[in-house]
Order: sequence, then structure tokens, then C-alpha cells
Amino acid sequence: MFSESLPTPPVKVVREGRLQRDVADLWVRRSRVPMLVGLDLRAKIGANNVGAERLHALIAQYGADTVKAVMKRMMADAETRLRAKLAGLPDGSWSATGYQDQSHEATATCTRSRSPPRRPVTG
Repeated sequence: MFSESLPTPPVKVVREGRLQRDVADLWVRRSRVPMLVGLDLRAKIGANNVGAERLHALIAQYGADTVKAVMKRMMADAETRLRAKLAGLPDGSWSATGYQDQSHEATATCTRSRSPPRRPVTG
């Protein structure tokens, strides 16, 4: 919804299972929409808690080495599939535009060309 990207060093928002209110307050107050950012922060914390619980359950059931091996295999398979998809793209250019607060616009363009790169002729 909003892109608010002030540089933030890594900080622990939750320590020993407890929300660090001073850190959360600092994070939320930097926004023009503190209520939404606060809700988003709590949703992220909840999602991380659920993810950690499920990962621990998998490790308890299958063992850490097996879980780690499966994770590595899944990432390798995803990379292989992505590379195959990218190899199948035709030459061309694609653009996408993003907006921040309806007043700032950023456009990125990706170009694919199988022809050898051309060197500029000088001299």
C-alpha cells in the first residue's frame, strides 16, 4: 500500500517471546499510517511464530539433517525451474511501473537479448 523505506539497522522487535514495545513504537511512529504499520508488524510477528512452530515440528518428526537436505533440494529445484523458464523467454523488453502515494512513479525495464553484446565503435 505505502512504500516507506527509511534505512533501519537490524533490531530485535521480539526478545524471548515478548514484544519490545520501545522498538515497535519507534517503528510504528515513523509512518504516516501508524495503525496500519502496527497491525502489519503484529501480523509479521505472528507469521514468524507459526513458521517457527511448524519448522520445529518438522525437525522433531524427521530430524534436522533431513529437513535441511529437503530445504536445499527445494531451493535447487526452484532455481533449475526458474532458469528453464528464463531460457524459454523470447528476446524482448518488459516494463513495470510502481507508484508510491500516487505521486511518485518508478519504472523498471528488463531486456532479454541472445545476440552478442555490441561494443561501441570509437576512434
